[in-house]
Amino acid sequence: MRGRQSGQTLIMFAIAMTFVFTAMIALVGDADTLMVRYNQVNAEALLRAQAGASAIDTAAVYRGQHALDPALAVQRCEQAGIAGGGGHPRQVTCTFVPPNRVTATVSEDVTLPIPLFMTTATVRATRTGQAVFGDQHIVGS
Repeated sequence: MRGRQSGQTLIMFAIAMTFVFTAMIALVGDADTLMVRYNQVNAEALLRAQAGASAIDTAAVYRGQHALDPALAVQRCEQAGIAGGGGHPRQVTCTFVPPNRVTATVSEDVTLPIPLFMTTATVRATRTGQAVFGDQHIVGS
């Protein structure tokens, strides 16, 4: 009787390990997809924030002030982006933060390739761009 039971333990162990390895493969595949998409979303948020921070108010510069044009900053932020968006719909929110910052938040719902635990996940990145004004002082001779 003892000899017949030892084979059953091996079979149960093999079945359990099959489920463990399947779950591990799903986790690694999903994590890889999420990391790639996060890098894309993060790059787009940075690009949008920098584009918005380049909207310098030229009229203010001639008055000796350093400021961004709020409407133009948000417009540039919203219009910038990766060409075609990589074929994935993304939600974008651009915000002007006085006096010279633009914040871009980009999020995307990602369909996971191996939907063992869940079918979709959301990746989100927020980046802030700030205008830089260089002051050059001319020293008289």
